[in-house]
Amino acid sequence: MPYWGPAYVWLTRFFERLKGDEDVILDGAPRRIEEARMLDDFMHDLGRPLPIAIYLELPPAAARQRLLKRGRADDNRRAILERFRFFKAYVRPVVGYYRRHGRLITVNGGQAASAVWRDIKRALRRL
Repeated sequence: MPYWGPAYVWLTRFFERLKGDEDVILDGAPRRIEEARMLDDFMHDLGRPLPIAIYLELPPAAARQRLLKRGRADDNRRAILERFRFFKAYVRPVVGYYRRHGRLITVNGGQAASAVWRDIKRALRRL
């Protein structure tokens, strides 16, 4: 079993506290391809199903507007531009990784929250 550093240790401690049959949602992770591979290795080592990614697809202009409306101090145009660059460089490959492995659910993130949740539940039931 490879050692992946502090993230692997954290995941180990987290999963040790579970009964073993719970579903787990990691919000906003993994964000890098190395983390996706580590998570796959980790879940394989535990004998659990490999992760499924849920990608909320949203046009950049709509995402930018939502971020600006949140009102957080770090939600300014410059910071948002950097987040978009990070997304393109690091997160997009993760989305592709899950797509190539047949473990990606894509949902229209531009809908109302209730519709997004409805579509996620439908997609998960089909698995």
